[in-house]
Amino acid sequence: MHATLEGNVLICEPQENSDVTYRIYDYERLFNGKMRELHLEKAAEVIDFNGRPEVIHDHAKKIYRIDGAEIEELIREEHFSIDKIRVFGGYRDGRSDNFKILSFLSGEGG
Repeated sequence: MHATLEGNVLICEPQENSDVTYRIYDYERLFNGKMRELHLEKAAEVIDFNGRPEVIHDHAKKIYRIDGAEIEELIREEHFSIDKIRVFGGYRDGRSDNFKILSFLSGEGG
């Protein structure tokens, strides 16, 4: 579940692949002159209200340097993890064969 606010907000949303969207609030937006349908009951059936990712707090974060980069572990979860990578020059991620998504927050890469 997620929401966004007005203004400059950067969202990087890791999730399992799905073609389903359940709308639980729509900011009173109109589509073809009508309010869009909400899916409150269906959403409540699939939301894990007790699930929490393991957010790694500052005192326990692992930060290490390899091959031109500093890697900071941010989140560890059963199906994904999130790291912040600061690159100093050339960097090639060869840590594993898992699928990766890289989001550049500043600078450039290729």
